[in-house]
Amino acid sequence: MLPKEFKIAGGYTPKYYEFKVSDTPYTRKQLIEGIDRFKTFMDAFKCTADEIISIVDKLGITDKSLFEYQTYKTPFLVSSNDVYTCKYEWVWGYRKEVKTFYDVYVSANTYVSLALNDIARELMFTRFPYFMEPPFVEVEKRFKDNINNLPKNTNTKLSDIEHNIIFDNDLTIKDLINLYLDERYKDSSTTKSLISIYSDGNMFFLKVGKREHEHSLYIPTKAFLEKDWEAIENVKVSSVCLYDDNGELIKGKWFEGKQKDAPYFKYPLVEEFKKKMLG
Repeated sequence: MLPKEFKIAGGYTPKYYEFKVSDTPYTRKQLIEGIDRFKTFMDAFKCTADEIISIVDKLGITDKSLFEYQTYKTPFLVSSNDVYTCKYEWVWGYRKEVKTFYDVYVSANTYVSLALNDIARELMFTRFPYFMEPPFVEVEKRFKDNINNLPKNTNTKLSDIEHNIIFDNDLTIKDLINLYLDERYKDSSTTKSLISIYSDGNMFFLKVGKREHEHSLYIPTKAFLEKDWEAIENVKVSSVCLYDDNGELIKGKWFEGKQKDAPYFKYPLVEEFKKKMLG
């Protein structure tokens, strides 16, 4: 988030091109406890900076995925007048170089929600392990079909692997090692939770019903943590598909109202979730 085509006062330094906490006068804990995006996250999930740091280390999340440099003021000043931009103006018939200097601060990365999604899931699945146990899980193939397009030649550079293969399959270094050491690994399965947790923290979701009649139970995080089932019942939902007695979609009709009156609220998995939550 530094200015476009910025220059560095006093000459070239690589630190502004890839964020590292060690290049700043702050610790990771100080940044997490002081930046609003992380404070909002900690408040939503009732967690501490130490818990976040532990998960970051466990998952191998990099500093640059959490933080970035910017020129908008935050509590974390890195340097004063350290970067500048140039433009040329005509002054009295002469073309003059005009420099604008900026202070540099640390802020949350523009795309920090991607990392926080992973942290949120790890946090909640650790606290509530039943999220990853039957009946709240499904088994699915670990990789998409395009995993078969990985280069066979191990001398191929990582930068030459198709981006979609890495992105679609959410590949880790461990995955790549296993894929090349064991041909059967590409056909492996994984257990996936039916509960989806995101970093906005206000709401998460439980996938209920059969695949053809799939719905999501809306679960306010605050209600869940406080074991307030009534608050979950009273969530307002809309545009919920309706089906007739033969299981056929009723076209042009949708349910809107309190979640407790929605057709999917009677599904067995909802009752199972209620027992676990209140138990």
